[in-house]
Parts: sequence; C-alpha cells; structure tokens
Amino acid sequence: MIKLENVSKVYRISNIDNFYALKNINLNIRQGEFVVILGRSGSGKTTLLNILSKLDEPTEGIVLYHGESIDKLTTNTLLNIRNQQFGYIFQSFYLEPEYTAFDNVSIPALIARNKTYKHKVIESLDLVGLLSKQKIKAKNLSGGEQQRVAIARALVNDPQVIFADEPTGNLDSYNHDIIMSLLKKLHENGKTIILVTHDESNIKYATKVIRIKDGVIEWQT
Repeated sequence: MIKLENVSKVYRISNIDNFYALKNINLNIRQGEFVVILGRSGSGKTTLLNILSKLDEPTEGIVLYHGESIDKLTTNTLLNIRNQQFGYIFQSFYLEPEYTAFDNVSIPALIARNKTYKHKVIESLDLVGLLSKQKIKAKNLSGGEQQRVAIARALVNDPQVIFADEPTGNLDSYNHDIIMSLLKKLHENGKTIILVTHDESNIKYATKVIRIKDGVIEWQT
C-alpha cells in the first residue's frame, strides 16, 4: 500500500555539515495493518510519519502509494488523496476553538465538496460518542473530547489510512484508553492505522511494530 525505498531526510546545518533526520529507510506497509512506530523524542518517528503521509518530502529515495510513485502524481491528485484517502490525527488536536464540534468535523468534507456532508459529520460524531455535543465550541470541550472530535474530523471522508501522531500524548490514562479503543475499532472495521508513539503500552494494538532510533529503523516485526 505505502512503500518507502531508500528514503532519507537531510537538513543542512552549515556549508559542511548535514543532519540526517532519517537515513536509508526501507519500509512496506500493507493495507489493513495497524502499524505502531516507536521511538524517543528526536528519534525521527514524526518525520517518518510525515513522509509516509505526504506532509513532508524526502531528500532522497522514493515513496510509493499503491505501487505508484507519489512524486509522479499531479498536485490535484495528491491533494485529493490527502483530503479523501488519508485522515490525520495530531497530538495538539488543531481544532478551530471558536467552531463547534460539528463545524470542525465538517471542514474536510466541505473541502471535498461532499453534498451529503451533514450526514457524514453526524455519523462520525456518533462513532466517537460526541453526537450530543455537536453544537458545543471546541474550546469548551475537555482534552479527551477535543481529540475525539479530531478523530471524527479524520474520518468524515471515509479515508483508507489514518495517520496518528502521538494522539494520546496530552491525555490522562482514562482518555488514552478511550482513544486507543477507538483506533482499535477503526482497524477492526478495515482502516489502515499508522500510529507514532513513545508509549510502549500501545504495542498491544499493533499488527506491525517499528522501532526507530537516530533516524534509522532498529528493528521491525
């Protein structure tokens, strides 16, 4: 489904020094997997997720999606993939604080010009257990509720792949378990989940585990 071939991400520090955030990464993620990418802060795991999800570009190497090089896709095709086939969940939620839960979830559907978006928004909020709070502004929701709104937003266009960057990093253990249970349910319903985390307890949800250190994959199952 998503394949990386000899991918590196290099940042120029000076005229003579380069920093390799990722170095020679080879990785194959199949459709329907629950992938957990483990690593400490600064290990390169978020950089890896960003390249997998096309939020960032590799300096070297090739990214393939369904066997086709993403670099060869037109800008419009790539934008459509990111909007309709990929869903994104972030540690910091990135909700519009003055928008209601309903309005926040609506944003990707409106970009996609989905004429039935209201039905999809209701469906997504119901899935994460927040239908009763659809008219409440994001700033008035708890942290756990805000993350569930972010998950509903990621789901509204029925994407194939969910990319989650430390989605429980700002949450207590109770809300951690709620979010991870939601991701598990999505996986059981056929979604491909790619999760970045430093939390070893999340390994139990995975079908594939990748440990990264200093920009290099140490091992993978």
